[in-house]
Amino acid sequence: MRATIDKFGRVLIPKKLRDEAGIDNGTEFELEFDIFSNSIILKQFPAVQPYVEYTEWGWPVIMYQEEEKVYFDIKNFINEGHEERGRKLLGLDD
Repeated sequence: MRATIDKFGRVLIPKKLRDEAGIDNGTEFELEFDIFSNSIILKQFPAVQPYVEYTEWGWPVIMYQEEEKVYFDIKNFINEGHEERGRKLLGLDD
């Protein structure tokens, strides 16, 4: 199949080819220029599959393999919120 670059530098991948390859809107690619064959290589990133991990308190958290884990102490967050509201109600927090 042939494609043409438009005035904005975009290349349209024909629908038939997108459907065959399972390419949806927002799919990310890596572009490489092969100097030996004078070709541009388009590599599709593998789809990231999320998984569920449970905190020590039993809270489900959706995780992705490439992201760093963020540890969030929900008990501390709730306690700090209670303390902050208490100080505001007593007029101690200006």
